[in-house]
Amino acid sequence: MKKIAALVALFFWPALALAQTYSMGAPVSEQNPQPSKSMCWNGSAYAPCGSSTPLVTAGKQESVSLAAANTAASPATVYGGSYVFSQACTGYNSGSLVLQYLGPDGASWITMSSKTASDSSGGTLISLGSSAVVRVTLPSGSTACNATLARVP
Repeated sequence: MKKIAALVALFFWPALALAQTYSMGAPVSEQNPQPSKSMCWNGSAYAPCGSSTPLVTAGKQESVSLAAANTAASPATVYGGSYVFSQACTGYNSGSLVLQYLGPDGASWITMSSKTASDSSGGTLISLGSSAVVRVTLPSGSTACNATLARVP
């Protein structure tokens, strides 16, 4: 039994040694490049990541001005996710600055946040669905209102 084991070992030993020292695949060259581990979008197609197509590592950044100098902007479509809603007015005239999003019927505006005083602690964290349409309505008779919506990356 020991002789058979010794013969088998002698027979397979050279194959093991060769498998550990020689590449089983074709050598790396310009004709046979190794595939990139990451693919990046170059603006028109996916390509191996490199200096012309860097790997994106940060989340989408977005900031939308909803009101400036007491003038509300037209409704805006946002990417979606977590946002910080910040607003300030010098005068609210006993009214509220209201953040709204367009409801699922495509016609109704639904209130998300209503403010009667300027933000003093950085804003309000809100969550929006993908491609949400948002707007603000300003208090009647308000002065110097500004409002922004900034996505948390």
